[in-house]
Amino acid sequence: MKYKTRDRKTKGLQLKEIKAPFTDEQVHNLMDYQNTAGCLVFVCEESGSNCEVKKKRGDGTLMACTEGLVCPCGKEKQNFAYDFQLEGL
Repeated sequence: MKYKTRDRKTKGLQLKEIKAPFTDEQVHNLMDYQNTAGCLVFVCEESGSNCEVKKKRGDGTLMACTEGLVCPCGKEKQNFAYDFQLEGL
């Protein structure tokens, strides 16, 4: 399967953006990443007063699905993740 990608260099590290849709395995791996302590995770960018998830849980961590990453509040959607996040820990 071919993925739509975009390369990004960050301090010598090559990051590759993989565009959704994601496979079930990639969704599982991305959720593992999003739930791992110490990882810099994707979060809802809505201000705390606009995101019900941030108000209730305090973090606003986006949830992975085949169409990308979404906040349960419905106000934040992202259609990419980085290759290393989809490969599994």
